[in-house]
Amino acid sequence: MIFYPIGNNTGDYKMKEETWNAIKNGKKPWKTEEWKEKREEILDKKGRICEWCGSKENICIHHPSESYPKAQNFNKLAYKFFLKSDRYKSLLEKDSSKYKEICPECGKGTIYKRKTKTPKWRCSNCNNTFTKPDKKQKMTKRVDKKIFRKHLQIFKNSNEEKIEKIRKKKFKESMQEYFEMNSVKVLCKSCHNAIENDKTLCSKCGKNYHSKRYNVCQKCNSG
Repeated sequence: MIFYPIGNNTGDYKMKEETWNAIKNGKKPWKTEEWKEKREEILDKKGRICEWCGSKENICIHHPSESYPKAQNFNKLAYKFFLKSDRYKSLLEKDSSKYKEICPECGKGTIYKRKTKTPKWRCSNCNNTFTKPDKKQKMTKRVDKKIFRKHLQIFKNSNEEKIEKIRKKKFKESMQEYFEMNSVKVLCKSCHNAIENDKTLCSKCGKNYHSKRYNVCQKCNSG
């Protein structure tokens, strides 16, 4: 059974084992000592100034919400691997006993039977006429649901340990990328609250916030 990789950690950062164990046990990353140390490093590096409004008060770091790693669901991961497995391919082959009639000249299925003319068959793709069409095995992309579920469960049971190992490894790699903090912004709490609510700072007044659907805030628009 070949398992295909689902992304790799490209950074050099290695999370402390004690931090990883704490996260595995349910602790939030930002509550760990390692996270707090990394946060201070970022703030020192970027000058402890809000990137939006320039404030130096109530400074924090903002991680884009889409970058927060979540442990992949075991069943979803098993499903992905199953679709690439030899077991699934064999199901398709067994379910491919149907044939379709094709043109012996171009191999297309765009053929029809004529009522009065001879030869009886004609292809609308290449205009070829013939007495008897060729047959091509139909490769269906669907398998009976009950059969599919049965074989998926067998696959999960027989590969549970391998899939779980890959799932944990992927989660750890994603968490290490998260701890690198390459995509963080330094913001004040007001701007951080705005970005969490899908708002942005008004480019005209630089004081008020507005929805990203608009170009400026309400006061600047009415003024």
